[in-house]
Amino acid sequence: MSIYLAGSVIDGILMELMVLCSGKSFPKRKSYELVFEARFDGELLGTDGVNHTENPEITQELAWQISRKSLQQHKLQRTPIKILCYALDTRSSVKEQIGYIVLDLRSAPEKPVSQHFIIQPTFYFTKQ
Repeated sequence: MSIYLAGSVIDGILMELMVLCSGKSFPKRKSYELVFEARFDGELLGTDGVNHTENPEITQELAWQISRKSLQQHKLQRTPIKILCYALDTRSSVKEQIGYIVLDLRSAPEKPVSQHFIIQPTFYFTKQ
């Protein structure tokens, strides 16, 4: 999974921005969608569902507005950004966690840079 994690300044407010852009090596599952949820500073943001294919295209942004001083405090406290990946059954609306990524906020560059992260599986097996 490739993720852009960057900070940008808009009108004196620092906006921490994360863009989910693509995934690879997911097992294909019919009638399922992939949903990503990110938690930072007590807020939970989620993406819309995308088809559960081998190479899903996720072109959605998750962003938090935060002041520069508050961002600095979060970096000192090593506040993580946790991204959870779910497989959502479109027929029964059952949401099954298939993995997660924990990102270190201190590693966020000033300009967007593509980085590849491996989702840590949580006992994810495809059901035939």
